[in-house]
Amino acid sequence: MARKTIFELYQQNNDRERDYARIVSLVRSDKCVVKRSDSNTGWPLKHMFEVGFREWKQRGRCISLEDYLQTIDFESIKICAGAFTDNFLTYIEVIYNAWFFVDKEIKDHWTVIQWGVDGKELRRLMDEVLSEMNQKAYYDPETEQCLIGEDSPQVTTAVEATEPETASQILHYNHRQLAGEIAKKKSILQILAKYLEGRESELKSINMQLFTDLNTAFNNLDIRHNNIVQRDSSDYKEKLAQMTPEELEKWYDDVYQLILLAILEMDNVERRKRLRTLIQDINQK
Repeated sequence: MARKTIFELYQQNNDRERDYARIVSLVRSDKCVVKRSDSNTGWPLKHMFEVGFREWKQRGRCISLEDYLQTIDFESIKICAGAFTDNFLTYIEVIYNAWFFVDKEIKDHWTVIQWGVDGKELRRLMDEVLSEMNQKAYYDPETEQCLIGEDSPQVTTAVEATEPETASQILHYNHRQLAGEIAKKKSILQILAKYLEGRESELKSINMQLFTDLNTAFNNLDIRHNNIVQRDSSDYKEKLAQMTPEELEKWYDDVYQLILLAILEMDNVERRKRLRTLIQDINQK
């Protein structure tokens, strides 16, 4: 039998449980955040999050970090994080939210504290683990909310091109836990449809066919109108009413992708204008 290199052994033996153990170790390290004047004095991530917890915009009605962790049943999440993908990603989602909040605190008090070596390593490790899983941490500094979803350039660009309220809806639709939740997806599509209504003339001028396709989908896929209850005969669509939940969800996902496309089209108007101007300048004799 051929001897395996240490690099092959790493690839063979490294797994989610080891990554989870590494993340836990870094979270608990007292070198996550350190004094700027003395790098030997530091604190774990949880301590720093706990100190400023009441300033976190996403704390809801929780009065302490412990209250919040108990409310989301964090202990149960941790117990299964090494074995199950959803729990693992939910655990990391909690840690990312803590990390970003502490990062804000460090920026606000940069003369006193800074990220320690383990705090930096924690972020690097989580980013790398998510990348291998085709996932990404999407953070909105306005709402101080971090959600983990599929790593999609289209989602990233659409989020950056819209205001926080709309960006939050885009991220929520992209969240893994919404799979199979047709009613929640429909609710988000209704909000995004209203957002596009506010930019109707803009989208029409850029891509009339895309506007028409989306408008037709909103009107006929039980998004804008009730198309599946027969008593409302003017809007009732028999084929839609007979569609399985799985089929309807697939169509909803397609509409979501077209909404992203519409946002990207509008976001690129000025960029395309600048490019055309550049090409004209280059070709002038």
